[in-house]
Amino acid sequence: SPDGKFKKPVVLMMVYYKCPILCPMVLEKFTDSLNAIDFTAGTEFDALVVSFDARDKPADAAARLGGQLLYYKQHTTDTIRRGFNFLKCESQPENARKLADALGFPYRFFPNTGEFSHGAAVFVLTPEGKVSRYLLSLNYQPKEVRLALLEASKGKIGSLFDAFTLGCYHYDPATGSYAIMAMRVMRVGGGLTAIV
Repeated sequence: SPDGKFKKPVVLMMVYYKCPILCPMVLEKFTDSLNAIDFTAGTEFDALVVSFDARDKPADAAARLGGQLLYYKQHTTDTIRRGFNFLKCESQPENARKLADALGFPYRFFPNTGEFSHGAAVFVLTPEGKVSRYLLSLNYQPKEVRLALLEASKGKIGSLFDAFTLGCYHYDPATGSYAIMAMRVMRVGGGLTAIV
């Protein structure tokens, strides 16, 4: 991190900047969730948006970044600008394919339409670059996003209460969301009762 405090978790999205529907919707829906939580891009987490379309140009990435900064609720500062990175793989499209393959993010180009077929996914990475959580579909609940960032940071962001809250939840792959761990909550409650 430039400020030397700690390395941050990273939210990663793979898109193509000229996508007519799905990619802008993924960015908008996920930003709605970011706008509803009290973590700030560039401070508690970084956001990385990578285009997998070799036809995308630097101007396309800059335009998407500009739109993102306008839609993000926080007043744009240099820290927030550094927290959002929109990249393109124009000169080396094989790097986008390698990244997508490593993430398990399939996409396919259809020459007859000039568009790509791909899913909607947001990847939450640890500061070391390991996938901590997959957020699938377009239903990015603010609580889920907050817990995913807390989990990826290993408790380095958020408050003591956040650490406690994270300890009471676990990720349930069957439902694709965080669920409260009743037994752990009962143990904490029993411990607090004993102390009182």
